[in-house]
Amino acid sequence: MENNNRIESIIEKLNRGLLFGLFEDGNKCYFQDGVRESYTDLWIAVRRLYGLPARHNRTLAEICKETFVGNYSYKASKHKWIK
Repeated sequence: MENNNRIESIIEKLNRGLLFGLFEDGNKCYFQDGVRESYTDLWIAVRRLYGLPARHNRTLAEICKETFVGNYSYKASKHKWIK
């Protein structure tokens, strides 16, 4: 149940247009609000929100053009969030 709440929370953030990115060489997912989310939960939420099958070949950059800011080697705390 807790995992489902986290996924619903991610979907809500995506619907609100909150920016997010992958940091520390893509190992950690952070939203603009500073909350770290599970990469797996992020993908579950994205697939659910956009009606994607479990197996597809689209990237976050293709799916979330307006909100995905990219993949960075540095920590999220160093990122300048610009929309």
